Amino acid sequence: MSYLANAYLLSRLKHLSIDQCITINFINGLFKGCLPPTITPTTTTTTTITANEYTEEQLPPPQQEEQIPEIPKLLSLKLPTLRSNTNTIMILRYLSSITSLSLPGSIESFMFLRFLESCPSLNYLSLSGRYKDNLFHKTIVDKLCTYKNMKELHLYSLSKMTGEDIGAIAMNLIHLERLSITNNQWLTSDIVNLIFESCQNLKSLDISHCREVSNISASSSNLLSLDLSNTDGGDSTDVYFPNLLSLSLKSWNLDLPMINKIFSRNLSSTLINDEQLLPILINCSSLNILILERSNITPISIENINQYSKHLTKLILTSNSNITKTDLQPLFALGTIDIVKFF
Repeated sequence: MSYLANAYLLSRLKHLSIDQCITINFINGLFKGCLPPTITPTTTTTTTITANEYTEEQLPPPQQEEQIPEIPKLLSLKLPTLRSNTNTIMILRYLSSITSLSLPGSIESFMFLRFLESCPSLNYLSLSGRYKDNLFHKTIVDKLCTYKNMKELHLYSLSKMTGEDIGAIAMNLIHLERLSITNNQWLTSDIVNLIFESCQNLKSLDISHCREVSNISASSSNLLSLDLSNTDGGDSTDVYFPNLLSLSLKSWNLDLPMINKIFSRNLSSTLINDEQLLPILINCSSLNILILERSNITPISIENINQYSKHLTKLILTSNSNITKTDLQPLFALGTIDIVKFF
């Protein structure tokens, strides 16, 4: 860190990630500041010529302005650990510019609170690996709830974090766009529904390995990515995410009604194309209803539907200019599919 601090070209460092450097115990040396390179002043000589004499006069070197050390104003910081010690406390006053903080290792709650107090502009926070105790005691939860402009919050394997903590955070950080809460035994379906209700701008949600999540009832037109891997997909799960681009349901035991409930509506207005539709057709061959309104599919997808969707009874293709009546003839010939398409 002292070497970095003395490297003038790094004095304007904005992003520092040392999460893999476990032998670095403190970074206060980075904030010692570095003076810009100096040029040794030289004396100058002036020549004066008059009518009767020729003189030379040496002028003193120009006086240099006082040099002020340049101290990095970091925007993002990623540390391997966060423990209370004098060296860590010394850097707190330099953290006011931080907008992104990642702490993937051991964290002491007192030091974490001091960091939160020192980073008023924080809009990205990532924590992971808290198994023994709950990092989020009331003081920390209350402080975290003040970050009204928080955009991304990732809480990986914080298994002791309570549902009440998560609910409080969701109700206050309503501008969240990306949220990860993984491997948490206290996260329930009610809390997940509360998250969707409070965080209307949410674009990505990862609640994988939260095994108490079962029956979700939520809708969002902004959600693009949803990871429900290794949760318990209950029979009453009722979700509507019309613009979803990524969905992970690993370990779900999907029966036919559930497949139709999840997929029959979720492809409307997604602008899905042939390449994106194909894996859905292959892996959900029991689909009864397929709504592809305002999609970007071409006649290629009609051939794929004919090949893989043998149980299809209804296909909606309204507002799709790529598909003609001729393209649909193979499906019309089956006589088993109700096709809605305005030509």
